[in-house]
Amino acid sequence: MDKDDETQQNKILNKIDIVFSSIFIIEAILKIITNGFVFGKRTYLRDPWNVIDFLIVIAAIFDMCMSAFNVDSEALSALKSIRVLRVLRPLKAVKTLPSLRKQVSALLLSLKELANVMVFLLAMFILGGVMGL
Repeated sequence: MDKDDETQQNKILNKIDIVFSSIFIIEAILKIITNGFVFGKRTYLRDPWNVIDFLIVIAAIFDMCMSAFNVDSEALSALKSIRVLRVLRPLKAVKTLPSLRKQVSALLLSLKELANVMVFLLAMFILGGVMGL
């Protein structure tokens, strides 16, 4: 057990994490009940944003179970990396704001072109490094 894990700030943050995780879980359950899960035209997992939400909810449930049972075996320590998916929680705000959704979609579509620019810059840096030597 990490001694920094017992600070007052971490205890408060853990409680806030449980509250937000519970809200996200309830939201996902309600959406699944109203829309259906997979089968159908407008079901929950047919929307890509809901797939991201579902991954966040599954990661939250997994994290809550791991912390509730204090599982610290070496075999399950690799599975704790799923906690990284909690970083995606701010993307839930993207669904509620259409203008932000457009911006994130445009950013994701521009990643292909940015990859080409990065390859070009890498080639220029290597060329400059070779010429500098």
